[in-house]
Amino acid sequence: MTPKSLAKSVRSGSEELLVSGQLALRAKEPEIVPSTEPARPNPELAVGRFLESFLVLLRSVRLYNKHHPRVLESLEATEKDLRTALRLLPCVAIGVERDRLIAPLIGEHSLTAHGLELTTLAQELSRCGVTSLVFLSETNLGELDTLARLLNAASLRTSAQARRDAETKHAAAHEISHEAHGRNWGARLAEHRISSIQANRAIHRKADPALATLTAALLACGGVSHPTGEEPAATEYAITRSKP
Repeated sequence: MTPKSLAKSVRSGSEELLVSGQLALRAKEPEIVPSTEPARPNPELAVGRFLESFLVLLRSVRLYNKHHPRVLESLEATEKDLRTALRLLPCVAIGVERDRLIAPLIGEHSLTAHGLELTTLAQELSRCGVTSLVFLSETNLGELDTLARLLNAASLRTSAQARRDAETKHAAAHEISHEAHGRNWGARLAEHRISSIQANRAIHRKADPALATLTAALLACGGVSHPTGEEPAATEYAITRSKP
């Protein structure tokens, strides 16, 4: 055997040993079986995604005209995320507490854990005088679009008023204007024929799963409009459990 043939034979043998060793190691590795258990639905995550999409819709409405592709795209994404949340909840109820948003039907903790974007949305809604929003299962694209435009208009008015107050130093007048602004949301929604979205209603925090069902029944049967825009403080979205 020539030196060249010997070197080739040695190299071939080494490669066979290497391959054999790799196969042996692989045989010893435990087989990883992918889990077949489906992921559990997460209402909090679904609501958070819907709110983030709604904020994008608000920004799109502010930047583009009504029929711009970006607006239509944002509107469809918002409606899709709302439908996802409504498959997990009887309604999407959001409470606004200055710099944070809460979902009483899910828990008492802040939804801002999903990102700084929700803090921005909370601040914007608060400036517009909105203390709560409830989206019923009948909410449609037209209502979402109209709500976004009403909030955008309110935000622009509030910002302009704040600048005027800063120039004239009439802070007290701004507070009065802000409160009156919030009380008018019921009338404003009714005026624009929005019946599946309700604003500034009192929302109880979640006590147990049974209250969620009771909440849905209340919203379906008692969600009436008030032409004057005055939402009665006694109207609650959750009631105490009846005795057996």
